[in-house]
Amino acid sequence: MYDSYFKVSKVSVFWGMKRVRNRVLMRHRGRYKSLMEFTKQRVNSNTKQYSIEGVNVVLYVMSNEVKEYSESSEILSRTNTFDKAYLMGSYYSGTHAKAYLRFYNDEENKVYEVYDVTGHMPYFLTDEEPDRIRQMRNVVNDKSFSHLEIVKKYDLLRGKEVRLTKVVVKDPQAVRRLRNYFKNVWEARIKYHDNYIFDNGLIPGMLYRAEKGVLKEVEVRIPREVIELFESAVKDLPEDLKRNALRYVPLFEAKPPKIKRLAIDIEVYTPFKGRIPDAVKTPYPIISIALTSNDGLRKVLLLARDGIEIGDLRRMPKDYEVEIFDSERALILEAFRIINSYPLILTFNGDEFDLPYLHNRAMVLGIDPELNPIVEVRDFVSIKHGFHIDLYKFFSIEAIQNYAFGSAYKEKTLDAIAQALLGEAKVKLEEAVGDLSLSELAEYNSTDSSLTLRLTTFNDELVWKLIILIMRLAKMSLEDVTRRKVSAWIKNLMYWEHRRRNYLIPNEDELLKIKGVVKTSAKI
Repeated sequence: MYDSYFKVSKVSVFWGMKRVRNRVLMRHRGRYKSLMEFTKQRVNSNTKQYSIEGVNVVLYVMSNEVKEYSESSEILSRTNTFDKAYLMGSYYSGTHAKAYLRFYNDEENKVYEVYDVTGHMPYFLTDEEPDRIRQMRNVVNDKSFSHLEIVKKYDLLRGKEVRLTKVVVKDPQAVRRLRNYFKNVWEARIKYHDNYIFDNGLIPGMLYRAEKGVLKEVEVRIPREVIELFESAVKDLPEDLKRNALRYVPLFEAKPPKIKRLAIDIEVYTPFKGRIPDAVKTPYPIISIALTSNDGLRKVLLLARDGIEIGDLRRMPKDYEVEIFDSERALILEAFRIINSYPLILTFNGDEFDLPYLHNRAMVLGIDPELNPIVEVRDFVSIKHGFHIDLYKFFSIEAIQNYAFGSAYKEKTLDAIAQALLGEAKVKLEEAVGDLSLSELAEYNSTDSSLTLRLTTFNDELVWKLIILIMRLAKMSLEDVTRRKVSAWIKNLMYWEHRRRNYLIPNEDELLKIKGVVKTSAKI
């Protein structure tokens, strides 16, 4: 059962209302389905209608029937067979002790999770002989040690083939632990999810089909005139370089996935103006969550608070649904319900603030962790059923700032980047967020969410297409390529090429010792 809303009076008539295009609807706290779904399914006789400043208001006095809540996303499907989907990322599951891949099918809006079926395991290389290693008790008696293999690699630095021992382990953490027992090791500092991409010759951002876990890249049909154009551009190169260059043609020509995405921005009450609340302890309530998608969803969820007026309704953001709750817990659950409908979440500084605060605040309020779609992955924050891009980190990459956008923005803030690339700015505030009227808060919050989304959709989705292309070139997962510097992109590509050709990946200290220090200087 649910608590009734505030008493209907001149003061509280607006609390709990939801503005849907040109209507305002009231709802109750608790576990529920979307209010729009609820109101479309039945006509409630317990309503009163008003017209306030040109806005039609429908006041729902009772809504006890709104009880359903989706506990998990229907987007994610764990399978090992599908016809066609884009490879978006590589991960490791400690629970299953396996690598797994995530693909996106943009025709069905589905994320496929495919676990390894090849028996691939973490490893590193050493020049110690197997007989010697079997005498190393700290290694072979380790709970994660699996077995040894002999491999042959071509050492480019020394110009010869080398015979090495592969130390195979059961989990990636064991590589960090066991490598310290050896004098010489190679390929011991490569992240396992990257290793999995390299060893299987996979290209993130490209289309694949899967049959019982066996992956095959979908061939890209390239017009003859495009191939001829590429061939003319590389005609003077040696044959091996020419062949290698032509291998990159599909990476440029394949269409990017048309992914549904949702931009999220939260506002948190704080008694101290200008101070960012602690995203771990989450001492203060979330007072607003704005959600904007590329498929038309425009919504602001607001928390009703004592002493805060609704303000001028004409300042409510246009084309947005504005829903006001008397329960922070219900507000967060509604946000989770919406998040579960999208495979890609966009934020601006969401790794450090928005998503951690939303996740941890839900825990503080006692929301069942099973209902929480937010999860920590490696060194960033993501969602259980899909992907998360923190656009602050992407636009902070110097190569993106200086080369892709020609230093159009100097400061790495949402306001500066949006003004430079979109020609629009954030809403200017003259008082603390917590002191804004609900109408002003909705306007401020929705603008930030809208700007965040449009940073990926402007100019025919330029940024999204750029991200996909970099994924393909760098052979890097979506959630990594948008957070790592250009040096990491290049290193990843080189590692992938080394594995493809069975070259030994050298250590950094070897390069410095044998080849010396290489310095470059920019010429302006």
